[in-house]
Amino acid sequence: MRRIRVRSSRQADFTRLAGAQAALVEVAQAQAVAALFQQANWDWIDPLSARAFEQWRDRQVHKTDEVTAVHNPRAPSERLTQIRTQSAEGELEAASITLNTDDYTAVSERLEFRDSEWVELSQIAETSRESAVGTGVAPVEVPVRAAEPPSRPAAFAPGSPASISDELQVLSALSDIEADLGDPVEVVLVDGKIVVRGEGVPVRRQDAIRTRLASLPHVEVDFSQSQAAALPAQTAVAAGSIGGSTASPMEARLEKHLGGHAEFDRFSAQLQDLSEASMKRVYALHNLAQKFSPADEARLSVQDQSLLHELSRKRAAELAERVGSMEKILVPTLSSLGGTATTVRPASHVGWQPAADAMFGSAQRVDVLISQMLGITAGNTQPSDLMAALNELHANLDDCQKALK
Repeated sequence: MRRIRVRSSRQADFTRLAGAQAALVEVAQAQAVAALFQQANWDWIDPLSARAFEQWRDRQVHKTDEVTAVHNPRAPSERLTQIRTQSAEGELEAASITLNTDDYTAVSERLEFRDSEWVELSQIAETSRESAVGTGVAPVEVPVRAAEPPSRPAAFAPGSPASISDELQVLSALSDIEADLGDPVEVVLVDGKIVVRGEGVPVRRQDAIRTRLASLPHVEVDFSQSQAAALPAQTAVAAGSIGGSTASPMEARLEKHLGGHAEFDRFSAQLQDLSEASMKRVYALHNLAQKFSPADEARLSVQDQSLLHELSRKRAAELAERVGSMEKILVPTLSSLGGTATTVRPASHVGWQPAADAMFGSAQRVDVLISQMLGITAGNTQPSDLMAALNELHANLDDCQKALK
């Protein structure tokens, strides 16, 4: 029995079990989402699976497919395989599935409906305790995490379990040393403890993390399965990207426009650096939105809510600076190559978390299109496509920053 997290544009946020028994019991929050799946003729019994995606895709008569390598949100130096299919008919405008590259098991999915509604599903990593859940457990669970305001270290009571407020303190501490930007470090709340773990973390970085977290309660740092990285995270990402290099139809046009291969290489390196730095902040902001849903945030103390917004504003501001730098480089070049700016409907989300989710999707789209334009991955990106994606990212980022004020 696998657990899946389900989020939607209707503000639904719950977990459920996948499999036949999951269809037996549904709570009210899940029924509205289940109705969307029924409209799309998508398997609701085991929705997060390659089979469900394939069954839907095979029924589409007029479709286009895009296969790309994307970063793993939990370990940005790793790549996953994403398949995105757009359909010209039916309830679904597009659907994407992200798979482990080694065994092609489904990690996440996103369904985009023609009325601008969306549903996201993601696999939840099971702990040993959770794996032992019997068949008598209700198939749908609304995540509940204890919040004990103010839950500051000074108020720590021996024997008390860790709360999401304590988890927030850990995330804040990691943010102070930028361990949320590209380091393959995961923070999970398990059995009353906050476990900080990761694979491929350099020994020196492990020491810095342990030192920074030493004074916080309930924290267990576990890098026992970690192997020291042979290359720094940024170098590993770049090497992985270059390894799949494929000629792009845009490459020759760019070289000619920029004045030669050397200028193209400089342009490419600068753009890749900005894109990578941007995606690190996108993942950091998305991680905060995933961990602290609107319901979770409402149970935090005022002080902790302020800290959560401060962390989110910081990463959003850094992202805005880098997106602005990318636009300064890209927009004049894309315009010279025939790209036209499209009007993007102003984004309007209820809360910063939905805005961060939307921004995450649009940022991934920009990252993929830049990779295709530079010939790093296969694809036929057009200047107007990338300009439209940049405008969408900018709109969602602006909306997120407004919601965080």
